[in-house]
Amino acid sequence: MRILNVLALLFVILCSFGIRVANGQPTCPKSNLNQGRCEIESLTVEKQTISQVLNTIAYEYDVRIGLELSNNDDLTRTLSFSVTNRSLTEVLDLITQQMPSYKWEFRGEVINFYPKPEFRDAFLSVLLETRINSFKVKKRMSRLELRRSLAEIPEIKILANSNGLIFDISAIHISQFKPFDQTKSFKVKRRTLSVVLNRIVLAGQTKFWVLSRYGEGKKILDIGL
Repeated sequence: MRILNVLALLFVILCSFGIRVANGQPTCPKSNLNQGRCEIESLTVEKQTISQVLNTIAYEYDVRIGLELSNNDDLTRTLSFSVTNRSLTEVLDLITQQMPSYKWEFRGEVINFYPKPEFRDAFLSVLLETRINSFKVKKRMSRLELRRSLAEIPEIKILANSNGLIFDISAIHISQFKPFDQTKSFKVKRRTLSVVLNRIVLAGQTKFWVLSRYGEGKKILDIGL
């Protein structure tokens, strides 16, 4: 009886998130990724934001995804759909059909979602294309430490300060304190922030990044990992 109660509780918790996936999802082989041939066995989305949906796909199918939030998306807009045995490409296209301000493309082994030109946040666009002289990810950094290190990159810090923005580097989940990667460290030189973020999700245990602004006057800047 106790086991049944635990299983029932887990079912309620999963349903409360509004996203359900089939058990035992396979990872997406790299040979299939760039062609979008990964198969989504079963995915049901009920009133979830684009960030929540992409995060689920990234972790359930072991693919890497980056999201630049559009200037008309305050994360109250939601998606709802249910698919069975559909390709990854079909599911990504379905997302953009419901969120028509976004486009997506493969950049190497990372899927990048970004707004169409008329919906891009001008500052986020400039920020992602800002070239960083040098950035190092140390062994066993937590996600929180990594986000704080990104906020301290001189080129990024100067740009944010000059526009009166502050970084949100708070931790709202225990996962933010877990090591980003158990064994690896790497250094990136003379690359844009978008390249650095894609490199981060390729190298570590985090599989999804999202760049956004929010708050009064959109003065709070967040790099979510």
